[in-house]
Amino acid sequence: MKSDNFNSKNCNEFLIKDGKFIREFEKMYKVIKDPWSQEKNSDSDIHFLSACCWLQQFIKSNTFKIESILDIGCANGYQSEGLVDSTKAKYYTGIDVSSTIIQNASVKYGSCNRIFEVNDISKYNQKYKLKFDFIFSSRTLYYVAPEIKQVLENIDAYLKPKGIFCFIYNQKPDSFTNKWLTYKKLDKFLKKLYTRIMFAELSDNSDECIAIGIYQK
Repeated sequence: MKSDNFNSKNCNEFLIKDGKFIREFEKMYKVIKDPWSQEKNSDSDIHFLSACCWLQQFIKSNTFKIESILDIGCANGYQSEGLVDSTKAKYYTGIDVSSTIIQNASVKYGSCNRIFEVNDISKYNQKYKLKFDFIFSSRTLYYVAPEIKQVLENIDAYLKPKGIFCFIYNQKPDSFTNKWLTYKKLDKFLKKLYTRIMFAELSDNSDECIAIGIYQK
């Protein structure tokens, strides 16, 4: 039976062990209904709403058209409607490494123009080559921090010319993944590849910082 009673420590027990990544997302989604209350708090997620607003401004001011979206680490698809609505995209593809959560997403949000697939962004997928106008990743890339160079190569291969990449990245000073990747390192990597449209660092009431970045190929 899935539980609603959890905290970040419960979730991390499936992801980190003895100072190493184990990344057992499939086991986690079989046990925990809504990790980190992502879906529960989605309507009030100011960082996601801000990213969508900034993206809309860029689309409008540059007459840029987005037809296809790739959502990396889509979980159960709870952000799919917001992404499609804000970009007016015709096609949406959400990917995650857990077959359980992808099945849930397909049942809840799937349609002929909105599909969900099991896929690992750290592994190159030929069928995604030059397929997407917009690639989005919210609070996901730190889970592939050790493989970030390959991940960014894959993202670049999947983006169409002049395509847009947007990330939301949250971190604390003692985050496990800081030894491989921080949002400042991520921004530095992306500026070598793309034109940076915007980058914002936001703080909440804790010691956590959230960064939002938007870049054009």
